[in-house]
This record gives sequence, structure tokens and C-alpha cells, in this order.
Amino acid sequence: MLKKDVASPSQIQSLKRALGYLNGYRWMGIGALLSLLLLIAANALTPQLFRWGIDQGIAKKDLDIVFQAGSLLICVAIARGVSNFGQGFWAEAVAQGVAYRLRNQIFYKFTTSVSAITIAPQLHNY
Repeated sequence: MLKKDVASPSQIQSLKRALGYLNGYRWMGIGALLSLLLLIAANALTPQLFRWGIDQGIAKKDLDIVFQAGSLLICVAIARGVSNFGQGFWAEAVAQGVAYRLRNQIFYKFTTSVSAITIAPQLHNY
């Protein structure tokens, strides 16, 4: 019998704590997610447009369908580029914001803790 991978309560608590840092970046995260979904849809649509252009246009010698498929492929390529940029931009903005917040909290915790106060006078002797 195989053991199922089940997250322990401490792992779930750690995940909730980590996701709590995303609260101030909700709309940026949603923007990154929507851009990613648009990118996935555009990537899935591209081969279908090629198939349609070849099967219905080239095989049947219908130049209108070939031009339509080509035009749609250009539009999808532009949409892919815009959504790829948006996804990278928003995801990076969220990551930088969370890292900034964590860095400031760690710095504050370190500088206000008792151990930092007791270690600081010892550093002046060197």
C-alpha cells in the first residue's frame, strides 16, 4: 500500500504564513495570473490556427483562409508577447515587493532583539 503525500499541519501553517506576505499585492498577483492564462491560451491556439490554415486553406487552395489564418497568427503572436511581458512584469513586481517587506521585517527583528543589543558592545572591541 502506497503512502499518500499529505501535508502536515505545520507545513500548511507555514504555507499560510508565506502566502500572507502576498496580501498587499493581490491585484498585481491577479494581473500576473491573468497574463499567464492568456499566454497559455495563445500558445494552445497557435497550432490550431496552423492546422486550420493548412487543412482548409492550402489543401483546398483557398487563399482567403490562408490570409485569415496568417492574420490571426500575427494577432495571437502579439497577444502572446504582451501577455508574456505582463506576466513577467507583474510577477517580478510581486516578488520584489515581498522580498522588500521580508528584508525590512528581518532587519527590524534583528536590530530590536535582545541578542543584537548584547552583541553590539562586543563588536567594538575588535
